[in-house]
Amino acid sequence: DRAYDIVLYLGCNILRTPDVAADVVAVFRALNLDFIAVAGVQFCCGVTWDRSGDVIKGQSVTDLTIKRLASYGAKVVVHWCPSCDVHFSDVVADRDAKVLPFEVTNAPAFLAGLSRRGLVTWRNAVAGRMALHCHTGRDGHAAGQRRARADQENVSYLLSQIAGLQFLGAVRAPGEFDY
Repeated sequence: DRAYDIVLYLGCNILRTPDVAADVVAVFRALNLDFIAVAGVQFCCGVTWDRSGDVIKGQSVTDLTIKRLASYGAKVVVHWCPSCDVHFSDVVADRDAKVLPFEVTNAPAFLAGLSRRGLVTWRNAVAGRMALHCHTGRDGHAAGQRRARADQENVSYLLSQIAGLQFLGAVRAPGEFDY
């Protein structure tokens, strides 16, 4: 019934991590962002079809999702799902050369960008020490490795900004532990 500045795109795999999705929605609300969160199979990016070799079906699913996302009139779509993010950047925009009617980014990059511009106000100090568990991406999957490095950088930055928290750095899991 109205346009939003941001679509928080939680993807079709929402049932695997609903608690994490609820957390990111709570963060967007706390930041008073003008957004709508969307999720479920009706918002599948098409990666599953594409990976199984049915490129035509994958493109059809992707096209429908792009139309649905565009219907919110948002300037930016923020991906929560790493697979959707890689699919949109490497397959939809690159391989298929689609021009999207909105900017696309991912949640760690989006939130770190807000923080770098002074738009994230930390309400409370958090006393403690923290290390970040992160992934490296599978061997031979350059896009996944690139996304893993960017996630580590952005999340590390966010954690380093929390007053009272001693951020100890990132601990990388071996590539074979990625899915």
